[in-house]
Amino acid sequence: MNEKEKLMSEIIMLAMKVQMETEHAVFIRFHGHVGIIDIEIVQSKDNWQDELARANLYTDKDANTERMRQVKEQLMEFVEEGVDTEQLEYFVEEIYHHTF
Repeated sequence: MNEKEKLMSEIIMLAMKVQMETEHAVFIRFHGHVGIIDIEIVQSKDNWQDELARANLYTDKDANTERMRQVKEQLMEFVEEGVDTEQLEYFVEEIYHHTF
């Protein structure tokens, strides 16, 4: 497995961890015909229209592995923080403007 494939696998795994271990909901879309992975994290399953973060990653031969590493780090922060943002209005605002 090359570095790009490994990073793609880790990103998908971490996105699933965010879905399973936090109150947030995660949408992962792989568009194989154009080589893009689209990841969206929203506030919660009930509040799915409140987007917290989004990343679009190219997976073709020219994919930027540094960008993939950045997205991986951001996903790790979502998993590690595990904060219930429903109770922290000021925190929700801070995350809402966060991009990766």
